[in-house]
Amino acid sequence: MIAQSNRATAQRVVDGRVLHAAAVNEHQARDAAGITMALRATAFVYAKFDKLFWPIRTVSTLFFTDFLLRLTVGLERSPTGLVADQFRLLQRLSRRRCSRRGTRATDSRRDSGHLPGRP
Repeated sequence: MIAQSNRATAQRVVDGRVLHAAAVNEHQARDAAGITMALRATAFVYAKFDKLFWPIRTVSTLFFTDFLLRLTVGLERSPTGLVADQFRLLQRLSRRRCSRRGTRATDSRRDSGHLPGRP
């Protein structure tokens, strides 16, 4: 199954057929959820230990705006969706950089004895 997306017309094509159902990039959705969870955890830590409650109010407003945008214009155009998309782009670029050198990121750690593997 080959999936393609044309962002200009917002049509998703799977196996040569236009997909009319809602489809999202799972990696982008999970990354966006992780970003919101990290922001929420940081705000709660400030509230618990430093007795600062303005971060919770700020993050709540951000979440409301972000989720409203996710529902109206889609995950690809929401603030956390855009940041998550950039994370995926950086991840792809780092993989390409490692593959050009002919090594994987874990090879140096395995050779130095930090990871089990080769004798």
